[in-house]
Amino acid sequence: MAKLSAEQLETMHRPGRAERFLRWILPLLVLYLDDLLFVSAGVCFTVAAALAFGCSAAFAAAGLCLLGYGIVVARARDGGDSQ
Repeated sequence: MAKLSAEQLETMHRPGRAERFLRWILPLLVLYLDDLLFVSAGVCFTVAAALAFGCSAAFAAAGLCLLGYGIVVARARDGGDSQ
């Protein structure tokens, strides 16, 4: 049996479960990273309002964050044209 070189071993590599999972999940994470950042910013803003001003301010902050996120999503669906 002939010995294989390092290059031949490299080309024979079969991806494992973790590698296949990362190849599947990374494009999704990149696609939705801006959404995750936007939502997490809303969560931080809401928690800060709750700690500083109480429950009513937290609900108001959460409502404003959801409203802002809804506007961003609606503009993205329309192609970003403002009229």
